[in-house]
Amino acid sequence: MNLPTQRLAVIECRPKGFLSRVFSLDGDDYSATLKTDWLTEQGEIMVDGEQYIVRKHGPLSGHWGLEIEGQEYASAQKASLFTRTFEISSPMGELRLVADSIFTRCFRIECDGEVIATIRPNHIFTRHSKIELTTVDFDSLTISFAFWLVLISWRRSQSGNSGGGS
Repeated sequence: MNLPTQRLAVIECRPKGFLSRVFSLDGDDYSATLKTDWLTEQGEIMVDGEQYIVRKHGPLSGHWGLEIEGQEYASAQKASLFTRTFEISSPMGELRLVADSIFTRCFRIECDGEVIATIRPNHIFTRHSKIELTTVDFDSLTISFAFWLVLISWRRSQSGNSGGGS
């Protein structure tokens, strides 16, 4: 019997402007700013005055790293050219970021087969989103990195390159 999953925390994700590539993430005791580059799949995450750099390992690579002062904090590998699934290595352990279906912009973060968070836009015509966490044991920077990967996936879908590419 599947019981409804309880939300333990919610992080609100808002773009700074209509066409902005900058997002603010705000939740209980957590605030971050995410920025994606205009032309590349790289960017940064700012948390408590600390700058974390998101680097893509080659233009055709499906591998990203989250770094601070040259040290890798977390990494993500796209599982396949044809899916919107990422394998994430982080202080939380091995995670999977998976699109719910090919028809939605909703994603879930899984750890050992259990959903620990969902990421979904507030409605179909907006980039305003929510990250709903179902665990108290989470690393907010890793969750922010996962949202950053979702932004890249949304951008690919918007440009008509949702399944192909890197």
